[in-house]
Amino acid sequence: MDNSDPSAVLRTPARPEAVTGMAIRVGVYLRQSELRVTGSEASTAAQHRECLKALESWDVPPAHVEVYEDLGISAFKNVERPGYGRLLRDVRAGRINVIMVHYMSRLSRKSPAETYDELRPLLTNRVRIISVGERREFHTDNPLALMELLLKLQAGHDESMNKSRAVKAAKALEASLGGYTGKVPFGFTLVRETRRSPEGKPVCVKVLTPDENHEAPIVRRIVDIVEEWIATDDTSGSCWNLARRLDAEGHLTRGRKTAQRHADAAWDDRTLKRILVDPRIAGFACESRYGVRRDGTPSNKVVEYRVVRDDRGNPVTMCEPIVSPERWYRVHQWLRDRHPGGGDWHGRAAGALSAMKLLYCECGAYMTHGGSGFKKHYRCRRRAVEPGRHMGTVTIGAKGIEEYLARQVLAMIAAAQHDEAAKAVLTHATARYEQEQERVRIEELSPGELPCCTWLPPEGADPVGPGSWWWNATRDDKRAFFRLFLNRVEVRKAYRHAGRSVPTESRVSITWAGGVTFDAPR
Repeated sequence: MDNSDPSAVLRTPARPEAVTGMAIRVGVYLRQSELRVTGSEASTAAQHRECLKALESWDVPPAHVEVYEDLGISAFKNVERPGYGRLLRDVRAGRINVIMVHYMSRLSRKSPAETYDELRPLLTNRVRIISVGERREFHTDNPLALMELLLKLQAGHDESMNKSRAVKAAKALEASLGGYTGKVPFGFTLVRETRRSPEGKPVCVKVLTPDENHEAPIVRRIVDIVEEWIATDDTSGSCWNLARRLDAEGHLTRGRKTAQRHADAAWDDRTLKRILVDPRIAGFACESRYGVRRDGTPSNKVVEYRVVRDDRGNPVTMCEPIVSPERWYRVHQWLRDRHPGGGDWHGRAAGALSAMKLLYCECGAYMTHGGSGFKKHYRCRRRAVEPGRHMGTVTIGAKGIEEYLARQVLAMIAAAQHDEAAKAVLTHATARYEQEQERVRIEELSPGELPCCTWLPPEGADPVGPGSWWWNATRDDKRAFFRLFLNRVEVRKAYRHAGRSVPTESRVSITWAGGVTFDAPR
């Protein structure tokens, strides 16, 4: 067989020609999207065996073969692949000149343009890619080889796209029928039920159900211990002490019970915080809010759970509760008091707008509080420039934006008698207050109504000046005040006025309670 023809089918992957002045050094890349222990061809163990079998006919010393592995990582999504990244770095450094994979889909499932941009510098340096399962060799000596490479990359990408669409559609249908499609939270298990689609077809769904055989009783025990501390006013209670007590009582973590990935795992205070703030143990539906990495990209770490509420502000029920809502509210408040920052776990909020997932930069990132004295400010937390995003930092004075928003809210309250949009906001704020008593911390509030007369200043007086309610309010009062009326506040960068004072109203957009927006500042 003429091995110089890169489009020829290889019955057994032939030993590629050595790059001039350099011995053959092989990088075997293994990847598996999901963690499995089976012997399927997708497992990295099976891929490794096939690649080593192909290398038996090569005269390559074992020291010249390096293995790179990414386990449980997709090649379709934009996630970091440490093994793949290390392979590319070693190729660029000249330590690897042959890349061997089981199938091309193991190397990448991104679009051909994205993958080829990554591989082009390598291929032009006479690096060869060997696909063992497909019995093909790809390099730049023949344009047909590159064309075939692009076709295979496109096929892999299309397959992943179709699979992604099918999975999303299946999850959407299951969710619409009351099924659960996410990761099972501690305390629960999944029970399969057959339900009917709108077309009358049977659909198997997974229903979130308390795990009465193991985890649900542990959750109740956790709540019992916290309630003991609350009843006795025991200030030594903490999540760390709670973890030690569960270990001493012999309660098994999920890892120890299943003896799988974390069979030796002890109780951890962060795990217990996550269990206690999870509204699902009270039967409530919730949305998970994920953190942001230092480069500004979303992480897979949950930093907050938000209760899903209906149009009237009532919590939406999604499953049978493990503990009553009243007990969950009680331990949740204990956690907020004992571990400031509550569900966010970032420490006590420093500003009236911080740590509420309320204040956003124009790029979509949260803004955080910083500075001291007259230099207190809110700053965009995104640290990396992305296409279409702003360059440099985005900051806004803390006192200026807080007082501006307070004036807008008070003006909206005053206009509610003759403005239908303002009246709608006030209606939603009233419903929030009535349904979220446990979250409101304004002393003047009385059940069932908003103290608008207390908030509003005398006619002609400055609504946020000396003697006003705002002037005397505590930070927690102001935070509760904003939570009632605001859904989202977005700050734009002062592009044309850097270094000069810019009116706050020109940079701030407000989405009010109920999603109401106004055309201009009030």
